Amino acid sequence: MAKRRGSDNLGDRLLKSAEQAVEIAKGTAKPGSYQVTRFPPRVDVAELLAELGMKQTQFAETYCLSVHTVRGWLKGKQPDQTAAAFLATIKADPKRVAKALRNTKTARTN
Repeated sequence: MAKRRGSDNLGDRLLKSAEQAVEIAKGTAKPGSYQVTRFPPRVDVAELLAELGMKQTQFAETYCLSVHTVRGWLKGKQPDQTAAAFLATIKADPKRVAKALRNTKTARTN
């Protein structure tokens, strides 16, 4: 088996990535040469429903979600980054999120 050379070699790319990670961690990486992506914490939807004492339909209605989406999460489908951030926000302050959404729904119907 012939050894690959250049940027096509997975090992070389992994080593370069590791070197870049060290530079970023040390603060010596050139600004703008990398992008940091932050992911919201994972929220266990079944646990959240239990904590809130809500059924799927009530949770979906309260937080302006489709029941289909909530059921998908309960069956193991992972929420995308935006939905995960929304779930983390609900977990952090469920009453305030519900109130904000309630006010929004009221404003749209008036």
